[in-house]
Amino acid sequence: MRALRVPYGILMPLIVTFCVTGAYSLKNSVWDVGQMLVFGVLGYFMKKLGYSPAALVLALVLGPLAERALRQSLIISDAGLGIFFTRPISAVLMTLALLAIAVPAYKGVRAIFLKQMLPR
Repeated sequence: MRALRVPYGILMPLIVTFCVTGAYSLKNSVWDVGQMLVFGVLGYFMKKLGYSPAALVLALVLGPLAERALRQSLIISDAGLGIFFTRPISAVLMTLALLAIAVPAYKGVRAIFLKQMLPR
């Protein structure tokens, strides 16, 4: 419990030191340290602008897995998109995903048209 009482001025340099050491020790490459710093700055600005850095981390972790699964599905179906709608669970999930993209886009386009149509 005493670790929680360490002042931020001492804790922050320790965290940065451990992160730099860990990033460098993976492949003994300064490139990895640079990537860590770039993504750290990106995460800082995302937090300042009100975006969730967790979404970026989730996308970076799950993106390659989802891409591989998509590629496998398209190979199995001979590049037919119907494979995503043949099973009930995949059809529901695909429909929800498409709605999650289409509804905000529709609302944005509708708001633009309404602004143009209303007299000033």
